[in-house]
Amino acid sequence: MRQAQIAIPLTKIKYGFIVLTPTLALLGFATEVADHLFGFSKRDTLIRLFNLAMECNIPNWYASALLLICAGLLAAIAMAAAAEKNAYRRHWAALALIFVYISIDETAQLHEQANRPLRHALDVDGIFHYAWVIPATAILLILAAVYWRFLWALPLRSRRLFLAAAACYIGGALGTEFFVNHWVTLHGTDPVYGMLNVLQETMELTGLSIFIVALLGHLRQSIGELCIRVE
Repeated sequence: MRQAQIAIPLTKIKYGFIVLTPTLALLGFATEVADHLFGFSKRDTLIRLFNLAMECNIPNWYASALLLICAGLLAAIAMAAAAEKNAYRRHWAALALIFVYISIDETAQLHEQANRPLRHALDVDGIFHYAWVIPATAILLILAAVYWRFLWALPLRSRRLFLAAAACYIGGALGTEFFVNHWVTLHGTDPVYGMLNVLQETMELTGLSIFIVALLGHLRQSIGELCIRVE
């Protein structure tokens, strides 16, 4: 039986992220400038295509793809951990499933569909205008408690990169959302709101990029070569 070896160029992937993420951030910034200063509608093809706050476009696809890549890498680590009877194999597997869901949500916008029912049910506004942040915060606290020992069992380099990725992604996806909520309640979707969205999405993309690099580094450090056999 023939075997093919696939090498993943980690250094090139790092440089790729260094180029791609700032490029999308700059394009997203340019669409906000075009919208608010030059009167181009966000519905215009080129504006909509690269706007970071809109859906069904290139940044949205890119974010969903990064999330799915994270899920695949987590699943690979989970399978390797299961083969070695690692104590945290279920933690890796659960993370893979969580990232599959977030990838689906990124495209289908499931959390946004819950905003209005939650806002009316809980009678909230202001920093909770986008009310999905309430259950999301509760879920995040539960995950933090469940994964605390898992995190400290990681090699030092992996732990630091995982924490950096989490701080960046969660800070963008959830942390900045409170500021966005507050601002849109007071001022609507003005230029500052647009810039907050650029910051939010850039932080999310940066966090995902760091996490992919961290997962690849963890695979290289902890597992080395990963053999995939189709049975």
